[in-house]
Amino acid sequence: MSSSVAAATVTPAPDVTSLRVLRYAIGSAAAMALAMGVGWQLSFLTPVLALSFLGTPTPRPTLREGLLFVATIAVACLAGLLLASR
Repeated sequence: MSSSVAAATVTPAPDVTSLRVLRYAIGSAAAMALAMGVGWQLSFLTPVLALSFLGTPTPRPTLREGLLFVATIAVACLAGLLLASR
């Protein structure tokens, strides 16, 4: 007597801690890669600043919030460059 019951494969959802660790690791690596790719002389500071944002136990931002945050940082950097070049 053989049974032809297929075993159901259940993939457990990742827990919150694993997702936060993954976000922390990928975020720091991406920040360092971006800073090194641009050739910024103080590129070692970028992961430190990025991790200060990623290390907080807040929920993941929405796409709109993330883009707004990046735009805010870009405007602040451009304003600093304009003021420093005078």
